Amino acid sequence: MWTRRSKPTKIPDMIPNSIQIRAARALLGWSLDELAERSKVARSTLQRLEDVENVAKINVDSALRVKEALQEAGVIFIWPGARRGEGVRMDRHGPGFLRPERLTDLDIPAKED
Repeated sequence: MWTRRSKPTKIPDMIPNSIQIRAARALLGWSLDELAERSKVARSTLQRLEDVENVAKINVDSALRVKEALQEAGVIFIWPGARRGEGVRMDRHGPGFLRPERLTDLDIPAKED
């Protein structure tokens, strides 16, 4: 018997999980307030997004805005199914990557010989 099926819905881009969001924020040294400002997502929404228990209650558009803000800063998401597991890393050519020539900009004392 043939049945009529509904049209398939478009699956959104992969959405980072709570741990990936927190790790990406840590890599960048961003507070929740900074991520909220850059992603245009409310701080309370970000708190829920980073909370493993409440992540299912998040609007997909908000999660995608957070993902885009982190990617624009140079975060690369490693998705489930990757050979070494999911996670995050920095793009070596991205704006947030710590290069030796940027160390003088961070108020880190120079190493004495």
